[in-house]
Amino acid sequence: MNVKMIVSYDGTRYFGWQKTKTGSSIQETLEKALSLLLKKPTSVEAASRTDRGVHANGQAVHFFHDKPRDLPRFLYSLNSLLPFDIRILEIEPMPDDFHPTLQAFSKEYHYLICNHPVQDPKYRLYSWHLHEPLDIEAMEQSSAVLLGTHNFASFTTIESEDTIRTLFAIQITAHPNEPLKICVEGDRFLYKMMRRLVGTLVAVGKKKLSSQEVSSLLSAPNRAKAGMTAPAHGLFLHKVYYTNTRASL
Repeated sequence: MNVKMIVSYDGTRYFGWQKTKTGSSIQETLEKALSLLLKKPTSVEAASRTDRGVHANGQAVHFFHDKPRDLPRFLYSLNSLLPFDIRILEIEPMPDDFHPTLQAFSKEYHYLICNHPVQDPKYRLYSWHLHEPLDIEAMEQSSAVLLGTHNFASFTTIESEDTIRTLFAIQITAHPNEPLKICVEGDRFLYKMMRRLVGTLVAVGKKKLSSQEVSSLLSAPNRAKAGMTAPAHGLFLHKVYYTNTRASL
């Protein structure tokens, strides 16, 4: 039985999704709870290997089990074994060939920025605090440049042979007394690509980069000229899509 779960987690206490020798991970914590509940070693795979400190609203995960289960009851039991900062939101049976990474159509990430002289304490673990006012209009103009299929080599921190990616949508929203939100949907993301995109848009908002310079980062990749890598704690994996739903943003 191939089972898909939608997992939400606060990544503050964890060393990322993937198991590591340096500290506790989301994957390790989830596998321990599953193995205890199923009374056998059980491994899970996820759609995205989020980095240390990154959060998720809708991480897609799957595991295999050899016996049918009452899944609503199973969800309740599994959540009772998980720590307070990891929760299973949905659970459903899938075809045997379903894989959360290989069959994903797109992923949507959200990044929060507290753009105010004083940071609201309730957002301190979940947003990047920037007290200098950002030029939102300039950021929106530059985000339009990033849409489509391009070479995003400037927006990763490691060398990669395949750096062609497609961004379907970018939306920047600002509401009074709430963090600025940058939402990006794309087919796939390079290592730290979302955080580098945010750092570059912030550089535009600070008038340190222009839309023309952002465009040149795509036509003539140069990681040194892109914006900084935004801090991990402002990033959320919002949702993984398995059909064409580009109207989501």
